Amino acid sequence: MYKNFVSLRLLLLAALPLFWYSCKEDTVEPHVSGTITGVVVEAETNAVLENVSITSNPASSAIATDNTGRFQINEVTVGNYSVTAKKVGYRTTSVNILVARDKISDIRIILEKSDGTNKAPNKPMLALPGNQSEKQPVSVRLVWSGSDPDEEDSLTYTVELFESGMAAKRLIAQNSKDTSAVADGLKYNTVYYWQVTAQDPFSLETKSDIWSFRTLDMPNFKYLFVKEMSGSREVFTADSISQVRLTNTAYQENQPLLSPLRDKIAFTTNEYGQWHIFTMNRDGSNKRRVTVSFPVTGYHNDGLGYAWSPDGSQLIYAHYDKIYKINRNGTGNQLLATAPANRHFRQLDWTDQGNKIIAQTMGTEIFDSELYLMNDNGTGMTQFLGNMPGRIESPSFSINGQNVLFTRDVEGFNAANGRQLNSHIFLMRLNKSDTIDLSLQKPAGFNDTNPRFSPNGAQVIFEQASNAVGSPREIWIMDLDGNNRRKLFNEGEMPDWK
Repeated sequence: MYKNFVSLRLLLLAALPLFWYSCKEDTVEPHVSGTITGVVVEAETNAVLENVSITSNPASSAIATDNTGRFQINEVTVGNYSVTAKKVGYRTTSVNILVARDKISDIRIILEKSDGTNKAPNKPMLALPGNQSEKQPVSVRLVWSGSDPDEEDSLTYTVELFESGMAAKRLIAQNSKDTSAVADGLKYNTVYYWQVTAQDPFSLETKSDIWSFRTLDMPNFKYLFVKEMSGSREVFTADSISQVRLTNTAYQENQPLLSPLRDKIAFTTNEYGQWHIFTMNRDGSNKRRVTVSFPVTGYHNDGLGYAWSPDGSQLIYAHYDKIYKINRNGTGNQLLATAPANRHFRQLDWTDQGNKIIAQTMGTEIFDSELYLMNDNGTGMTQFLGNMPGRIESPSFSINGQNVLFTRDVEGFNAANGRQLNSHIFLMRLNKSDTIDLSLQKPAGFNDTNPRFSPNGAQVIFEQASNAVGSPREIWIMDLDGNNRRKLFNEGEMPDWK
């Protein structure tokens, strides 16, 4: 009997932590809210007022009083609020109230009627920036002045901003007592129009003239990459401080590359169902389709297989087992090379030092690949790096054309879904006299992928990501010996640095 009691007691003690943990995990934070109700009446007659605009600060829902002068705002988060009643011909009035949990907070708002002598505000006057001014920052402070014939009247202001060529307006400030507001998140090299509306306590309004300014030209940012944005992959340009989105579509964009002339950005998009090359200006304007007849496609080639010519006048791209060359304006498409039997071309690069092209070839499995060298006219194709376990990809020439970057999963992991466990970046001499592993300082459980040389050839930009499926990718740089690894951007893929 005693032995059974001890066993039962030990079992209960062991179950207590599990019971406590289960209770703790099931705890749900309650929704804490209350209700605001009220009535609005006229000061002189005490008559109820209908169709009075009711707003709150912090904002909840905007409503109007009914034919009994009453209103109700439900599901208001607990806290202190200022409730404002506004009706033309009456002085706008605000009342402070505390909203308590699961309580109804009722208020009475009394509006004073205008005596008929009230005058509308004077027209707001521009201060900064000057009308039609140029080279304004993409975060600009708008400043104006305001006054009212009735000196005792306090004014509030609403500021609206319009982008040139766009019908939609952007609300910069609403019912603000300040005579300045910041418009941020603006586009470069874009004309904006803005207007201020002044309102007095009796809801009389006066609009300013419409003023304009143009933002400064797009800076020559160093970096290009793509980033996931609401289900689509978009092209960004950036420096170490700022990022600017260059594309905004419902499609996927891949592999942005700056022309050697530094005037155009090439990228691929599946806007037309298959991956085609487009170009655009460095500020994202003047998008133009380059490839028409043949898309950039093949085994596991989602628009990745293309490169600029060294002089920036042409592009080469992979189409199944063929490499084509095309002028940057989309003319002069011609066949350049054909892959070995049962292979497709994928990623490419082109150097003018020795006039060489390096190409990744692969079979139906993403880990089944090798690298080939050829002359820039497609002749003299020879194998540079043979097939081996683990994905081999991302070949890229150094500035002097004497070295090649590429990646390989050193675990030799041949996964049909493309997963890599331990991808390293390697630098190999073109004459194969030396090979350097640049990823010896990479943390365990991560992959280094998509490397490219820096503009001066002294560093490498690349992606780093955990090898767990679906992990976000970050953009990093390091020295050519693999030292001084540091993160540039918290998210991004397919980086280019020119």
